[in-house]
Formats: sequence, C-alpha cells, structure tokens
Amino acid sequence: MSTGYTWTVPSASGTIIPVGDRADQQARFWGRDLWLDTNVLAGRADVLTTPAADLRIATGRQALRQALIRRIITAPGDWALLPNYGAGARLYVKERNTQANRDELAERIRAQLMLEPRVESVISVVVSQLEDTQGISINVVVMPKGSARPEDNLQFVLEGRAA
Repeated sequence: MSTGYTWTVPSASGTIIPVGDRADQQARFWGRDLWLDTNVLAGRADVLTTPAADLRIATGRQALRQALIRRIITAPGDWALLPNYGAGARLYVKERNTQANRDELAERIRAQLMLEPRVESVISVVVSQLEDTQGISINVVVMPKGSARPEDNLQFVLEGRAA
C-alpha cells in the first residue's frame, strides 16, 4: 500500500502522463542546456548557478527558448564551424532604425528559426523600434515540433538598446 501521491497532467491525446514523466519527455524532446542570463542583446550571456553554486540547467521549453534566442543574436560568422548560423540581431541595434532594416531583420530571424530542428513553424516575428531609446524590440512566436495547439506555442520578447 502506497502512502504517497501521484500528480498527473492530461495529455493532448486524453491519456494521463505523470507530471515528472511529462517533464522528462519534454527535456528529452527539446533538450537540455546551461541556463543563461537573458540579457543577451547587450552582448552578455552569463551562465547562472544554483544557490549551491552548481551550474543551473535549462530543460524542455526553456532550453528551446534559449536556443532560439542564441540563434537570433548570434551574427553569421561568429562561430567558425557554423558560418551561416545566426540572424545577427545585435548588429541591427545601432543601425538606422528604418522599416526596411526592421523588415530585413525579421526575415533573417524567420529564416534562421526555420532551420532549428525543434521548430515546426514560425507564427510571427515582429521587429519594432523602442520608443524611449535607440534600440529594437523583437517579438517571436513559434510552434515547437510535437505541439498542435495554439496554447503550446512558444512566445518571447527581446529588447536591444544601444549603449
């Protein structure tokens, strides 16, 4: 006789998957990575640690989110072994903030995100000018592979400001 509790989350198919198993499935499906500080458009990507000074690990949706952010901010040519990797959003922060430049960056981001094997489709990429300072805001919505419902879409916003 068990005295513990089992928590479950209904899956899309209607079968019940225990919460821990679902997290493990998402981690295996979308990966694991070091957890990075999200101040990436400023040119910093600091690795975060736990209170015990261990490296913090991102899994599942958070790992996918970080991979997409890294792909957006990395400039083509930054990685010698992957010369075509990255949309180069950092390069656009100090550029003239014209609609043509914002449209070009949005297309570069869209093309790069479609190269990510964990992305089914890119729903939207909106690049807009920040009103209070020189800089850009990037709003991204993607449908990860293995997702079929709109509520499973992954959305995030990046803001880059000129120093």
